[in-house]
Amino acid sequence: MVDHRQDLELVRRVRAGDEQEFARVFRENYPRLYRFAYIRLDGEADSADEIAQRTLCRAMRKLHLFRGEASLFTWLCRICRN
Repeated sequence: MVDHRQDLELVRRVRAGDEQEFARVFRENYPRLYRFAYIRLDGEADSADEIAQRTLCRAMRKLHLFRGEASLFTWLCRICRN
C-alpha cells in the first residue's frame, strides 16, 4: 500500500487556512489537471482550462472528504473525470 501521509498533511494545512499551501495545491496541480482534461476533450483548450479550474474549486470545497487512500492528484483526477 502506498503512503499518502504527505498529501494528508498538505490537506490538513489547507483546511486549517494555510494560504501558502492552498496556493501550492493550485500551482502544482492545475497544469497536470489541465493536461488531463485537454486530452479527454480532444484538444479543446478553453474547455480544459474551465474544467481544471472547476475541479480545483470543487475539490477545495470537498477537502474534508479526502481520505488519503490515493494520492491527492488521483483524487483530483477522479473529480475532474466526473
